[in-house]
Amino acid sequence: MKHIESLLEAHKPMSEVGLKGIYSKMPKEKLTMPVKSVAEAIKLAADGEEEFMGILNELLSKVEGAEGKGRIKDTVSIKRKLRDYGLEIADLDDVSGKMILVKDFKDMNTLGKILKDDDRVKKITDFTDDEDAHGYYGMNVNYKLSNGLVCELQVITRKNQIFKSICGHIFYEVIRELAPKAGKNEDVARLVEIIDKEMTAAWTACRKADEAGKIIPYPDIEISDEDMKIIKDNVAPATYDRWEMLVNHKAKEMNKKISDKDKKLIEAKSLEEFVKQYNN
Repeated sequence: MKHIESLLEAHKPMSEVGLKGIYSKMPKEKLTMPVKSVAEAIKLAADGEEEFMGILNELLSKVEGAEGKGRIKDTVSIKRKLRDYGLEIADLDDVSGKMILVKDFKDMNTLGKILKDDDRVKKITDFTDDEDAHGYYGMNVNYKLSNGLVCELQVITRKNQIFKSICGHIFYEVIRELAPKAGKNEDVARLVEIIDKEMTAAWTACRKADEAGKIIPYPDIEISDEDMKIIKDNVAPATYDRWEMLVNHKAKEMNKKISDKDKKLIEAKSLEEFVKQYNN
């Protein structure tokens, strides 16, 4: 159970998790927003969009070839996160989120140095050298805008984002849905540990490929039919469908060299969409 508890700890808001990255910067006080409802948070995010976009475009100008995108969470996503993490709406730091995609670690390092010295940045969570990140690598940066909005900027490589969209989130979602049941079911607890190890190995392989400029390896997941049934019985149907596709190698097309022509794949949200886009 200690390992299960550590997994749950790793998925808590990062203000509660220890950091080791060289650019990590933690706030002296807890970051909160002046809101009491989901509707207020969404309005605050919309009102702060112009200011946040200005920050994003300023940073994009510092790194050649970097790309940016973003979103404001919808009501369903916000309520789900509040429920899963036991948070208050004022505590959320990613109602408004942006992402900067860079081509390699050198560019990520360049932005890291800039962000470290930016007084507008209230917190930097650096996963690039963090053993607690379960293989994931990148930086999460929190700003507090002039209207009080706490927003999040992610900085990751293009290959990292593709892997995250196609494989990484599926691992994470399965663990997140299984972990709360692990205390009452030994089989579920065992599977959480197995999937966590598979996830860490897959992320680590992705990082090594990214650093070496090689193709992203497809994760080979060894799991029995009996264990697949246990997972199916304990996660949402949509989550299981994506997990099954990953396990059954329905996205071997992922194992391709990423080029400029493949940038559209960054937007892929599922294995099925990825395969469809790649084959077209």
